[in-house]
Amino acid sequence: MERVGILEGLREGHAAALLDAPLSFLGLTMIVAQAAEHLPGALDMLAISPRSVIPEQGALPTCRLLLLPGSRSTLIHRLQADCVMSYGTSPKDSLTLSSVESHRLTFSIQRDLITLTGETIERQEISLAPGSRREPLDLLFRGGLFLLLGVPVEQLPDLL
Repeated sequence: MERVGILEGLREGHAAALLDAPLSFLGLTMIVAQAAEHLPGALDMLAISPRSVIPEQGALPTCRLLLLPGSRSTLIHRLQADCVMSYGTSPKDSLTLSSVESHRLTFSIQRDLITLTGETIERQEISLAPGSRREPLDLLFRGGLFLLLGVPVEQLPDLL
C-alpha cells in the first residue's frame, strides 16, 4: 500500500481537489496534515504545498518521492528522498509555467518525472485553459501532485 503525505497550509484545499481527479485509490493511503509532526515518519510520497508551514527544526518524514516549492529547496537537507521534484517560477524548477499570457498558460515539465507507480513522464509543455483563477504556485503544485500520482498528462488541463 502506497502512503502519500500532503502537507498544506490552512484552508488551501489541495487535497480535496484529488477527489475530482481520475485516480485509482486502491492501495493508496492519503495523509493530509497542516503540520509535519502529524505525518508518519516514512512515506512513499510527500507533497509540500506553497503555503505550508514547516518549522525550522524538528523531524520531517523520509520518502521515495518529494514534491516541494523550489523556493524551499533548503528543506532538502532535512529530508531524505530518493527523487525530488521542485515547482516554481525559476527555470531550475522541475515544473514551471513557461508562458503566462492573458489567453493561455503553459505548464512546463522541465525534466523527466518518475511517478509514484514508476512510470516516466517525459519533458513537455501542456497548454492550460485561460479561465484558471488559481495562483501560479497553486497550479504548479496541483499539476505536479496529479502527475506524480498517475493522472494522465492529457487530463491535466481539465483538472487545473
